[in-house]
Amino acid sequence: MLGSRQSLLVESTQRLLRRGAPGNVRRLLSKTRSEDIAHMFPQLIGRERVQIFKLIEELERRAEVLAEVEEDFVPEILDALELDDVVNVLSEMGSDDAADILALLDDERSAQILERMQGEDALEVEGLMGYDPESAGGIMSAEFFSLGRDTCVKDAIAALQREDAEIEMAFYVYVVNEHGHLVGVVSLRQLVMSRPDRPLSDIMEPDVITVPVHADQEEVA
Repeated sequence: MLGSRQSLLVESTQRLLRRGAPGNVRRLLSKTRSEDIAHMFPQLIGRERVQIFKLIEELERRAEVLAEVEEDFVPEILDALELDDVVNVLSEMGSDDAADILALLDDERSAQILERMQGEDALEVEGLMGYDPESAGGIMSAEFFSLGRDTCVKDAIAALQREDAEIEMAFYVYVVNEHGHLVGVVSLRQLVMSRPDRPLSDIMEPDVITVPVHADQEEVA
């Protein structure tokens, strides 16, 4: 059951759409949390859902809303968009979320989107789609932050500050050896509490808990 605030949001949006006032809808959406926009969708008809999604101006906001939308509504929204628009939205999402979205579309549409995506993004998403959605591989993210074990704390913090915004907020730094193999993890708390000149190998936790990619998600939990 919708709360009074959410009900008012739905009613206001529908009224503005009926009046043909897209500018007012855009302004309303710009002041509304992505989660609240997504939670409106079950109360709307298909045409309204598509209209609202198209009126969200920022790609990042579109991606946030799409990630929160109930699965049943995803195909109707994306089928109403141009292929390049879909690719642009999915490129704003983490590879794991993009893979989940593509799995909801028919095979032909999904293949067309993957073909248009940039090389590395497409490879990451396609790779994740090869795993059972209930497995560790199906719920993992291909984006992560790693540094060599000889990196000092000061340089590690600087690297984090420069990090690409596409990688989800890192709570741990993954420490790798010269072959790129995982040898430990360092929490952000440990990182900021350590001396700037100490190497990550001195402060990392070497006993890393791992699971195989085909493990069931219940076993992972």
